[in-house]
Amino acid sequence: MYWKLVNKEPVEIGWDELMGIGIQNNTLFRDNYGDVLISTVFLNITFNGPEFETMIFGGEYDNNQWRWSSYDEAEEGHRMAVELVTKIQSERERKLNDLGL
Repeated sequence: MYWKLVNKEPVEIGWDELMGIGIQNNTLFRDNYGDVLISTVFLNITFNGPEFETMIFGGEYDNNQWRWSSYDEAEEGHRMAVELVTKIQSERERKLNDLGL
C-alpha cells in the first residue's frame, strides 16, 4: 500500500501517484540530545495500513522503535521517546557529577 500525508492524515495513493511525488523525506519530528537522535517519520510504503515510526539512534536505547497508526499517536510517541532519552541523560549526568567527574 502506498500513502501520502495530507493535513496530518494518511491518504492511500496508487503506485503512479507515488512515483509522481517520489519517496519523500517524511520526517515529522527530529531531536538531538548529544550523540542520540530521535526521529519520527511517516512511512510511504507499508503492508498494514498507514504507519508512523519513532526510532532512537545512539545511546542506551539505540535502535528501539515504535510504530503508530495516526499522526497524534506519533506526536505523543515522539514526546515519550524524548522524555526517555532525556531522563537517562539527566540521571547519567547527575551520577557523574556525584562522582566528581
